[in-house]
Amino acid sequence: MTLTELNALAQKRAGLIGQARALNDLPLKEKRDMSSEEKGQYDAMLTDARKFKEQIDRELGLQAEEAGLNEARDTIVGGKDNPEQRDAVSGKVVEYRGINLTGEGADPQFQHRASKEYGTFFRKYLMGEQRVAAALANDVDEDGGYLHSPIQWVAKLLQSEDAEVFIRRYAQVVPVTTSDSIGFPALTTDFADADWTPEVGTIVPDESGQFTQREFKPNQLTKEIDVSMKLLRTAALSPESIIRDRMAAKFAMAEEKAFLTGDGSGKPLGIFATTGTGAIPTSRDCITATTTTAFTSDILRAARFMLRPTYRSGARWLLCTDALSKIYLFKDAVNGSYMWQPSLIAGVADTIDGFPVDESEYSPNTFTAGLYFGALVNWNKGYFIADLMDVTIQRLNELLARNSKVGFIGRKFTDGGPIDAQAFVRLKLAAT
Repeated sequence: MTLTELNALAQKRAGLIGQARALNDLPLKEKRDMSSEEKGQYDAMLTDARKFKEQIDRELGLQAEEAGLNEARDTIVGGKDNPEQRDAVSGKVVEYRGINLTGEGADPQFQHRASKEYGTFFRKYLMGEQRVAAALANDVDEDGGYLHSPIQWVAKLLQSEDAEVFIRRYAQVVPVTTSDSIGFPALTTDFADADWTPEVGTIVPDESGQFTQREFKPNQLTKEIDVSMKLLRTAALSPESIIRDRMAAKFAMAEEKAFLTGDGSGKPLGIFATTGTGAIPTSRDCITATTTTAFTSDILRAARFMLRPTYRSGARWLLCTDALSKIYLFKDAVNGSYMWQPSLIAGVADTIDGFPVDESEYSPNTFTAGLYFGALVNWNKGYFIADLMDVTIQRLNELLARNSKVGFIGRKFTDGGPIDAQAFVRLKLAAT
């Protein structure tokens, strides 16, 4: 599907939403309720609009996968179906978020894991043709321990996660090379503004600002995936690509949930957590005036002005599907325009009151007294993620043999948490 065709779908979606709004406005102007026929038409229009969005998202996802297909075949030791490509990657310089992983001056531990020999061993290990050597494993027994993945493989897995987890695209993500904790300054009380002073004079020190040392220690995230033996040996993609893509998807889901609701105990600290070191204080909550089970457009406008101007640039809404469905019909009280505006361009986010919208199934979605239902966030200024540049893979040789499958356990190490509470405004229903 071409970009023109995708944009046409986006415009059809916007047209359906416009018709649904017009249909909704008619009984309001006539001071009556919707008829059953109008209600049916309204629901059908929104259903079709959602189908168009799903179709657009699926097509964009497929195009992204197709764009990476050749790269996926061109793996650590080259395409599995083309022996002439076996040195294709070993000579390339690989970077991740500005860190040189394989070129001159790279960390020695990465250089060892970037070699052609290491990549060849990794493939043979995944295929069951090679046991783990003691020099390459963390935990070795006669049946094989778990293997440190080639650094190129780790970088591609993290890039796949960046594409799937919107928070990783906007937050500060720092690759780390050891499993020790990394300290990062978290601002708890901001400094006062600078003073105008004469050329010669006494400068009054500002002691109002306060920083705390937030420790980020990559926590272990584990997932087992099962792959059929036939798929490993006959699929067009290499075994590295098959295992990496499946693990990246599962790691991504767990991380997105933890970045939002994690309690910080053995996992990242989420933005909706109210306890734990570095948790966002309740002073950053924007609470509905009196309603305990619903909200109006007033709270969205109030949230905007709880963010200082320097934080508004780059801010984004975080909302669940149920909250978005309610916001669809919110109007500006001044000019009567709708606060939510659908995008006319495929791949460009919808906006609410001018801010882009990110939809997450892990954002709180229970409309009950005293609970959160969304947030307005500047991720780049407010959230920090630390990734250990290592993923270990353990092959389970016998466990699933009766089912003609092989199990693979992946262990990844990540931490995350808020570093500046001023970058967040959480939306909350009144307690009473």
